[in-house]
Order: sequence, then C-alpha cells, then structure tokens
Amino acid sequence: MYGLTVPSPRVAFQEIAEAAKGCLRSSPYGVLGWVSCECYDGVLFLRGSLSSFYHKQLAQEAVARVNGVTQVVNEIEVDRDRSEEAPGSHNHAPGRRIEPC
Repeated sequence: MYGLTVPSPRVAFQEIAEAAKGCLRSSPYGVLGWVSCECYDGVLFLRGSLSSFYHKQLAQEAVARVNGVTQVVNEIEVDRDRSEEAPGSHNHAPGRRIEPC
C-alpha cells in the first residue's frame, strides 16, 4: 500500500483490552484487577470470578467508556465463597464511586 502501514484490527483490539485491563488495575477496588479482558470487533468481554454482584457491576462500569469499546459483555461469575484477601482489596471506603477510565 505505497509504504503505508495499516494497523491490523487484531492489534487494535488487543490495545483496547489492555487499556480496559489497566483501567481495572488502577481501580480503588483491588479485586477488579483479577478480571480478564478480551476484545473482538469493539466488543469487550470481561471474565473471571468475584465475590459480589457489586464488584461485577463496578468492573463493567469502569471499562464501559474505554476508547474503542462499543459493547461490554460481562461474563464475570459471582462466587460468594471466594476469598478477596488480595493486596489493595481493602483500600476503599464503602459507597465510594469509581470514575470510569
């Protein structure tokens, strides 16, 4: 194409997934960093296991405005027996709203 480099859609989708993952990692709710992100055609899939529907919803809201995301498919499972004693999991105040990335 006359010396022009066109980024492949796959690379762009990987970058969207990485941006979403970074958004979750930077959340004041450390447990959101456990969620995996995959992007296909602008559709972002969230997968993993968290201990509450509240955290599941927070993850979805946190990534919804990531540039390039057209839809979020939240496949996070809620496992109330899951231990969330991870670094950063208690660094928030109840009711604190997180800002989307």
